[in-house]
Amino acid sequence: MVATRYDLPLRQNSDYDLVVQAWADDVHTVPLNITGYSAKLVIRPTARSTTILDTINVATYPATGLTINGPAGQVTLHITAAQTLTYTWVSGVYDLLIIGPSNSPQKCIAEGDVTVSSRVSV
Repeated sequence: MVATRYDLPLRQNSDYDLVVQAWADDVHTVPLNITGYSAKLVIRPTARSTTILDTINVATYPATGLTINGPAGQVTLHITAAQTLTYTWVSGVYDLLIIGPSNSPQKCIAEGDVTVSSRVSV
């Protein structure tokens, strides 16, 4: 499976939402059923950096984080305005992994650049 590229243009003090489709095939015609899977999104300054700027996990309460629609093969990312206010960095890279039951298999379903624009209005 080839990861889909989505850049994340975040704005401080604004919510951000993105729905990512997991595909069973490389031509993106068959959705992958991810029932029972978990997910994790990690943001770093660069792909090879050991520094982690943020880690977003599956939410226990769907107000923030990642939620999974298993039968549809979709992972929804929700970053709150309050969360974006804590970001003091301006750019990075991320990948979004889905993790199967028993921690296998792990598949990267999305990746890209992250930018954070400073807020102007208070």
